[in-house]
Amino acid sequence: MTENTNRRREAAEAADDLRDAMEEILAAAGEDDEEIEAARHAAVALDGIEDAEEALRLWRDCEEDAIELLDEEPYDDTEENEE
Repeated sequence: MTENTNRRREAAEAADDLRDAMEEILAAAGEDDEEIEAARHAAVALDGIEDAEEALRLWRDCEEDAIELLDEEPYDDTEENEE
């Protein structure tokens, strides 16, 4: 496992924790102005988390292990060997 894989895995785990917290804020939002504002920020944060996860997917080297939290699949190197 490379250093990048470790960093990507740690970031994916942090993103997953943050997603859970933002979803909890959205679920708990009521009609209070502060709760509505918190929910608005949580919704924006969720979009940012999705962007961050996509960046982590794109940062992956072909030798790196797949990270399940990012819904990655192992690279299929059979195509490379056939060429």
